[in-house]
Amino acid sequence: MIKKLKKVLKSSLSFLLVIALGTVSLTACIDAGVEGDDIADNLTSVIESNADIHKTVTKNSKWVNSDIVDVNSKESDTNLKDDFNLAANKDWFLSVKDETEKSGYSSRLMSDNMKIVNQNKRDLIYDAADHTLNENHIDLDDADYQNMSTTYSHFASLFSDWDTKDKLGASQLQPYLKKLSNINTLDEMSSYLTSKDATSVDSYLIPFSVEQGNGNRKTYSVLLKNNFSISNAGKDDTDAEDRIKLMKPVKKALKECGYSSDEISDIIKQSLLLESYLYDCSSYYDLSNPDYSDAYNNNCKKADIKDLTGDYPLWKILKNYGYASSDNYIVYQTSYLKGIAKLYKEKNLDLFKSYYIVQFVIQNMPLLSEDYYDTYMKDFLNESIDESSDDDTNQNGDQHDKENKASEKSVSLTSQEKKTINLMYMYLTELSETMYVTRYCSSEQRAYLTNMLNDLKDQYKVLLQNEDWLSEKTKKKAIEKLEAMTMRVLYSDDMRTYSDLDVSNQNLIESIQTLKAYNLKNDAQNINKKVNKKIWDYETQQTTTTNSCYYLLDNSVNIYAGIVASPTYFDMNASYEWNLAHVGFVVGHEISHAFDSNGYLYDKDGNVKSWWTKKDEDAFTKRADKVANYYSKFAVYRDGTLENGNNCKTEAIADLGSMKVLLLLAKTKESFSYDTFFRAYAESFSYSASLKYEMNMVSDSHPLGYLRTNIVVQQFDEFNETYGIQEGDGMYLAPEDRILVW
Repeated sequence: MIKKLKKVLKSSLSFLLVIALGTVSLTACIDAGVEGDDIADNLTSVIESNADIHKTVTKNSKWVNSDIVDVNSKESDTNLKDDFNLAANKDWFLSVKDETEKSGYSSRLMSDNMKIVNQNKRDLIYDAADHTLNENHIDLDDADYQNMSTTYSHFASLFSDWDTKDKLGASQLQPYLKKLSNINTLDEMSSYLTSKDATSVDSYLIPFSVEQGNGNRKTYSVLLKNNFSISNAGKDDTDAEDRIKLMKPVKKALKECGYSSDEISDIIKQSLLLESYLYDCSSYYDLSNPDYSDAYNNNCKKADIKDLTGDYPLWKILKNYGYASSDNYIVYQTSYLKGIAKLYKEKNLDLFKSYYIVQFVIQNMPLLSEDYYDTYMKDFLNESIDESSDDDTNQNGDQHDKENKASEKSVSLTSQEKKTINLMYMYLTELSETMYVTRYCSSEQRAYLTNMLNDLKDQYKVLLQNEDWLSEKTKKKAIEKLEAMTMRVLYSDDMRTYSDLDVSNQNLIESIQTLKAYNLKNDAQNINKKVNKKIWDYETQQTTTTNSCYYLLDNSVNIYAGIVASPTYFDMNASYEWNLAHVGFVVGHEISHAFDSNGYLYDKDGNVKSWWTKKDEDAFTKRADKVANYYSKFAVYRDGTLENGNNCKTEAIADLGSMKVLLLLAKTKESFSYDTFFRAYAESFSYSASLKYEMNMVSDSHPLGYLRTNIVVQQFDEFNETYGIQEGDGMYLAPEDRILVW
C-alpha cells in the first residue's frame, strides 16, 4: 500500500508541477502566503527527492532519460542496441557532469556556437575601432567592402568609446534641443520636421516604412503607423503614473542641457498631454470595435493621405525621403491620422514642441552614457541589465589588450563589451551582420551548404513522388511548393554597400541621424517594385543567430551564419557523413517544416490556403496524430510527466522527415559510413540538464533530447542494419508500429 501511495504521489506531483508552471495565478490562490514560483520550486524539490530517475522511462522500455545529469555514471549500461542516445553520448555526458550540476544545463553543440558568435562580434568591433579590418572572405567587391568597413569602423569607434560618452552625458543633445526650443510658430515647426534636423523616424508622429502590400504581398508599399511610447498614456491612472516615472531620466537629461526645473516640468506635462490626446484619437488594440476590419490597415491613395493629415507636413516628409511615389499607402489606423490633423494647430504648438523634445531625448538615450543606456534598456525596453563579467582581470569592463582577445577565445564578454555589441545591432543591424559574414564566413562554406541543400531538395522531391498515400493532385501541389521554396544560406546576395553614406567628421548623434535618413532613402527605392524573396531582411532574421528556420509566410529556408560559427556543427574538413548528420539534418528539418502539421496549411506563396484533397488531408492528419500519440507514451522519468505529443508533433514531424530524406541522399553516395552518420546525429540534440530543467522542457515545442535521437533513428531499416538491431532489443520498433508521416 505504501509503495502504491508513493507511486501516486510522484505522478500527481508531476502533474501539479505542470499546473504550477503553466497557471501560476491559479496555484497562488491555493495558499496566499506562498508565491507561485515558490510553489513550483517546492514541488520540484519534492519530486526530485522522490523520483527514481534511474528507472527506464516506461515499464516496457529499456531507455532511461539520459538528458538528466544524475542518470549518467561510469557504471551506466551502454548497450547501443537498447539505448542509442545513452551509448553514443555517455562519455560527453560524464565530461560535463560538474558543469551541468553548477549551471543546470549544458548543450553539446549549441553552447560553443553562441559563445563564439558573441566573441567574434566583440573582436570585430575592436578591430574596426582600431581601423584594422581587412578580411573579406565572401567575394564582396573590394570597393564595396572598403565603403562598408570604413562606415562600420566609424561607428565602432564611437560606440566603444564609453569614457567620452560618460564624460559628455546628455550635454551631447544640447545643440539639437536648442533648435526645437527656439521654434515659435507652427510654420517653423513644419520647417523643422521637413529638415535634416528631424531625420529620426522614431520621433515622427507617423512613422513610415516600406512593407509588402496589404492584400498583395507581391509588391512593396508604404506603411504608415501609429507612434506611442506608451500606448495608453493618460488613459488609465496606473499607466499614467508609470509614464511619469519613466520621465525621470528625461528630466535628468534636460537638466544637464540647461533647462530650468519649471521648464522641465512644463515640457513633461505638455508631452504627456499630447500623448493622451492622441490616444483618444485611436481605438488602439480595441478588438471589440465592430469596425475593426475597416479601421486597421487601410489601402489609401496619395490624395487620401493629404486629406487625412491636414496641415501636418506628412506629405512633405514623405517626399524628402522618396516615399511620395507609392501606388498604395497602408494606413494602420485612419482615426489616428485624423486626430493629428485636428491637433496640429497654432494653439497646440507647445504640445508638439514638448513632445518632440521628450522624444528626442528618449530615442537618443542609449547613446549618451552607460547610466543612460542601462536606464533605457531597463525602463523603456524592459530588458534586464547584465553586469556580469567572468574575466577576473577586468571586472570594470575596460577594453582588453587586442592581442589577448584574439587568442583567448574562452574569455567571456565584459558588461561594456555586451553593451557595445548591442548598440551596434540596435542602430546598424544590417551593416553589422554584413561585416560579420565577410570575416567569419566564406564563399566556400556557402557553396558547400548550398550544394547540400539542393541535394536534399532533390531527394525531397523523390520522397514526395514516392508517397503512395497521396493523390497525384496533392503530390503536384507539394512539389510546386518545394520547388518554389526560397533558400537563403549564411548571407544575402544583395548587400547595402553604403557607398553614398558620408559620416566622416560627425559626432555620434549626427552620425545616427545621417544613418537613419540614409536607410530611409535606400528603402524607398523598393517602393512599387516586386518583392524580391532572395533579399535577406537582417532586421527580422539576423544571420548571426545560432539557429536556422523555415519561414511560413514566404516559404523560405534560412540557414544562419551563427550555426557554423564553430566546428561543432559544421566543419569543411570533416567527413561528409559527419556534416550531413549535423548541419545537413538542420537543413532537412527546415525543409520538412513546409510539410508538417502547421506548414501544410500554407501554399507555395506563404498564404493560408488549402492545396490538399479532402481525402489526402484526412490521411495526413491521421498520420500526424499517430506521431503525437507515440511521443506521448514517453516520460521525463518512470511515472513522471509525459511528453506532450500534440505540443511537439510539428517539430517531431520535421525531425522524422529530415532523417528520411538524409537517408535517401545517403543511398546515392558510395561507401557511405552509416555508423559515422548515426553517431554524429546522436550528438546533434544531446544536452545534459537538471531534473527541474528537463521537466520545464516538456512544455517546449521540441521533443525532449533523448527522444529526438532514439525515436527518430528507430524508424529506419538503415539503423537496424548498421547495428544489428532485432526484435527484443530496446531500440527495435516493428515496421507496423513506425510513425513516419513522410
